[in-house]
Amino acid sequence: MKTVTKRLLSVLLALLMLATIGAVPFAEAAAAVGKVETLKVTAVTQSKITLKWSKVKKASGYCVYSYDAKKDNWTVETYTTATTFTDKSLASGTKYTYKVAAYQKNGTTRTFGKDSAKVSAITKPARVTKLTAKVVNPTKIKLSWDAAEGATGYVIYGRIADGKYKKIASTKKRAYNVTYPAAPGVVYYKVRAFAKSGKTTQYAEKFSPTAKAKAVPARVSSLTATNIGGASATLKWTAAAGASEYIIYKKDIGTNDEYVKVATTKKTTYQIKYPASPRTVHFSVQSSATVDGNTILAAKSSPVYVSMWPKSVTALYLKKSGHDYLTLEWAPADGASEYHVYQYIGGVLEEIGVTGETTYTVKGLMAESTYSFRVRAVADYLGQITETEFSPVLTVMTSFGTVKGATVVVNSDNSAMLSWDSLKGADGYQVEKKVGGEWTLLGESMTTVFSVSGKEDGEKLAAGKTYQYRVRAYVEEEGERVYSPYTDVIEVHSVPGKPGTAKAATGSDHAIVIDWPAVVGADGYHIQYYNKNGRWIDDVDILGADVHTYQSKDGKLRAYYAKKQIEVSGTYQFRVAAAVSNDGRLTYGAYGDPVSHNYTYEPEPEVTYTDATKETGVMGYLYDEKENVFYTADDPWQRNFGFNKLYDVASQFVWIQYDTIRFYFTYQGSEWMLQPWKGQYGAVLYGAELGVYKKYTERDADHFDCAQDQDRLQMSMDFERCYFDDAHPDGEWRHEFYRPYGTYWWCTGFKLGYIRLSTPFSIISINEDAKDQTFPEIRANYRVTMKDYEMLEVFIDAIKAAGYTQINYTNGVKPGKLKFAYHDLDVYFPF
Repeated sequence: MKTVTKRLLSVLLALLMLATIGAVPFAEAAAAVGKVETLKVTAVTQSKITLKWSKVKKASGYCVYSYDAKKDNWTVETYTTATTFTDKSLASGTKYTYKVAAYQKNGTTRTFGKDSAKVSAITKPARVTKLTAKVVNPTKIKLSWDAAEGATGYVIYGRIADGKYKKIASTKKRAYNVTYPAAPGVVYYKVRAFAKSGKTTQYAEKFSPTAKAKAVPARVSSLTATNIGGASATLKWTAAAGASEYIIYKKDIGTNDEYVKVATTKKTTYQIKYPASPRTVHFSVQSSATVDGNTILAAKSSPVYVSMWPKSVTALYLKKSGHDYLTLEWAPADGASEYHVYQYIGGVLEEIGVTGETTYTVKGLMAESTYSFRVRAVADYLGQITETEFSPVLTVMTSFGTVKGATVVVNSDNSAMLSWDSLKGADGYQVEKKVGGEWTLLGESMTTVFSVSGKEDGEKLAAGKTYQYRVRAYVEEEGERVYSPYTDVIEVHSVPGKPGTAKAATGSDHAIVIDWPAVVGADGYHIQYYNKNGRWIDDVDILGADVHTYQSKDGKLRAYYAKKQIEVSGTYQFRVAAAVSNDGRLTYGAYGDPVSHNYTYEPEPEVTYTDATKETGVMGYLYDEKENVFYTADDPWQRNFGFNKLYDVASQFVWIQYDTIRFYFTYQGSEWMLQPWKGQYGAVLYGAELGVYKKYTERDADHFDCAQDQDRLQMSMDFERCYFDDAHPDGEWRHEFYRPYGTYWWCTGFKLGYIRLSTPFSIISINEDAKDQTFPEIRANYRVTMKDYEMLEVFIDAIKAAGYTQINYTNGVKPGKLKFAYHDLDVYFPF
């Protein structure tokens, strides 16, 4: 027994030692519980506050405290293992303060960490449940409501009709007088309670029920009318509360005693103007307010009565005088619908005209004569005529008229002389010049001529400029000058400068083209040629001709003229002078340096038909026995159809195979196209073509008309074929036929046979790629003469755009594949 007891005591002692040893870590763990660092309020309602914090390591749970301000102590709300807590059944609009501490639990013992920082929140106040709106007057509405539990104040909101609510005011009271938004109209209001503590404010979860009120603008009172004479009156009234505008009405016998709307105004005054015979007119004013497009009207004001009648013309003036007319003028007479004009003729006052205007011109008078006039106002109301008294008499005299026949003569040395017709009664004349936008007196003359050169610009006028002058006459009357009206502006165009270096070349139409730098200020140009007798002669064909201008590639403006249909070879010499027009008369400046050109006339090729009949041959084709070649006549049936890309597409279905390319350019405002072809034409012919096409009407479609006679170009075609044999394995170009240099719109040539790379009766797609030709063993060498340098420049751009490269010209040039050269106005290229 003793042994058992000792053993039991040993076990208990061992357990006690183990418990003692194990207690040390628990104490240390409790001491290690951290502080809640992130306590915050996450939600607030009228009766609840929700808290949230971050989890603390080693914590077994958390204790939530609330502060009791009355007892000034902290009360435990709950112990929880969660990291959120909602405090319920709270009072509305009340402030609550909380803190949280983490703890570690050992058995029934809790060991706490440090308290968190305190957080506070205010519960939301209750909703305002009753709101009333009472109209006190058109601009004042009284709102009142019941108290909301927990509220420390209220916010008032208002809107009109379908508008948005806007804040009007905040108040701690339970009543408010609203002046914005102001009546009239239906206005809606609502109130929201709030609770505030320190800087924290909480609003009720809901607005109060809506209250509405409707007000009408006040009636206009104290309407008065002040008659200012004639058919005018000024209405005045006191502003009506709530009114945004006012409607004016009138009533008289012309409207069957019914009020008629006259006008609408935002002011409290209005001037009535109404043409009338003497009568009484009633006026009334109605206040109005427009709210969201709806008009709210008050009752009409009491009427006022105004007597109205037309006024007289009180003064008559002379507006303008001439040698055979007088223009009278007067101020408008209030209430007048027209005016009658009278003249003393033979001592008797006679009516000479009626007008609705306040001016009247009396015509057919004698120069420097005296006349007397009177005018009176007349009112026509519903057929009743009321005439006023006559105006005072106006006695005036006609003047000595306007200077006529003013003109200008410009001499070749840039001096100018003005002249005009003599004006009867004039003592002299003044000449003015416009300088810097202002008219300046240049001088006076006792005669009807005046030299304007050497007055301000030296001995000569500056070349190529425009000067403006005007003239008026004057007469001396009792020591004072009376002036006539000015003449129309007289423009003097001074002689332009000398043209720069000209150039000349042979162009199409058997023409010599003269091209020179355009001269600033020139209205035209004068061209002379040097004849065999050693004299410069005016070329009458050129003098009246249309001279074209264009902008060259260097950006400068140039002019040119083509003297056409020259049929005699030789050396021709020309010179050009710029011309200016003054009153239809041309004056020429100095001539530029002469330009010479060695012209060779190349006659048109002989044909088997006459130009007069324009025989078209068989199916439009003729035959040249010498060259053994078929070619088209000048005016074949094909000329009626023009050309576009669809024709190329259609050609392959009639066993026509060819290469082609198009050169597009714009010349003298029209779109042009030159198009060459070469290839196999059916099973029996091969050859080449070059056509000239132009759009004679504006169109977006890519369809061109065949060139008309005036637009044909001079050209030639040298057709070659490359033959291959043992001696020439790489091929040798041999001449096949020649189409002579002449005037064409369609230069063609076709020989019997077929070329090596073609297959008779097969259909091959048309090849528009100049760099990869289907028929490289044939080519046509073309020479095309442009009409002038303008056409040359745009054609060079077009042929380059098509893939050709320019090479230097040498006599007898035959450029290789996709090469071209030009000399004067001749362009050489193969295809």
